[in-house]
Amino acid sequence: MSGQHLLSFQIATPGSWPKAQDSSLDRVNGRRSRTRFTEDQVKILIHAFSENPYPGYTTIQKLALEIDANESRIQTWFQNRRQRHLAQRRSEAEEDVDANQDQDRKQRCFSLKMRSRPRQPRITYTPFQVHSLLRAFEENSYPGIGSGEQLVRKLRFQFTFGFIIKGIEKSGP
Repeated sequence: MSGQHLLSFQIATPGSWPKAQDSSLDRVNGRRSRTRFTEDQVKILIHAFSENPYPGYTTIQKLALEIDANESRIQTWFQNRRQRHLAQRRSEAEEDVDANQDQDRKQRCFSLKMRSRPRQPRITYTPFQVHSLLRAFEENSYPGIGSGEQLVRKLRFQFTFGFIIKGIEKSGP
């Protein structure tokens, strides 16, 4: 762009601000030294970033004139800011994942504690008991508690709720 076009933006330039410390002429080992923006310049850049993290060339030109800094330094600032912003969002997402994993881990530990109580022994059925249960189910597939207790007495095994009906020994049939 021509120099005249750049001058048209000088109206918005506050002349009282100190220039960003950019020692681009003092190159050491072919690298440009770090540019340090003032607090006021950073505030303006942050505001511009919040409006648009991907500014166009004209916006960068306006910012360069407004804060009295080199356009390439502003472009680099935006690139760095986008990377920091992205890294921060990733970090927050990882923290959320870690928090969820911690919660899952706590639930698993609680579940293991609940399981650490001694389990009731598995019930094994004799062929007679299996035959009787199947026959009772065919007769009435929805028995009440009374019919269930009668069946338990007949088959002589522990009731499903974990208590032993009085009068039935623990030994098998």
